[in-house]
Amino acid sequence: MEQHLGRPLIAEENVHHINGDRLDNRLENLELWNRSQPPGQRLVEKIQWAVAFLAAYEPDLLADDYREHTPK
Repeated sequence: MEQHLGRPLIAEENVHHINGDRLDNRLENLELWNRSQPPGQRLVEKIQWAVAFLAAYEPDLLADDYREHTPK
């Protein structure tokens, strides 16, 4: 998975084997999972978490005005 992504996995990520066979490392049998979640329940914290999550995984989905609020 790291070779496919072109980077090491981060602490919140793990690789799921779709068919349950951990020896079957074909790319079509692997899914990247993320265990991160917002630290609290306040709306502002959830929004900050969501923006950071999108910035890490799908930055093109963020509108330009939200990019300036993304933690570096």
